[in-house]
Amino acid sequence: MPSSRASASARPWSKGGGHLEVQTIAAGVEALLHDAALTLDGFHLVSLLHRSTRIAREGTKPLHKAEMRFRAVTE
Repeated sequence: MPSSRASASARPWSKGGGHLEVQTIAAGVEALLHDAALTLDGFHLVSLLHRSTRIAREGTKPLHKAEMRFRAVTE
């Protein structure tokens, strides 16, 4: 069966807890998804790997966000 690659992203936000809170949330998301054994209908997930996380403040607002990128390989 041929394999296929796809990109996925997650974008957690923090309003009150700032940089540290969004960093903690991103670490939790990474721990749950990196190399997770997820079930997909009609496909077999070969791997789901965390590629990068970028944390930034949203302009002058009291919002912090993380942009997380993952790569999935399916068959």
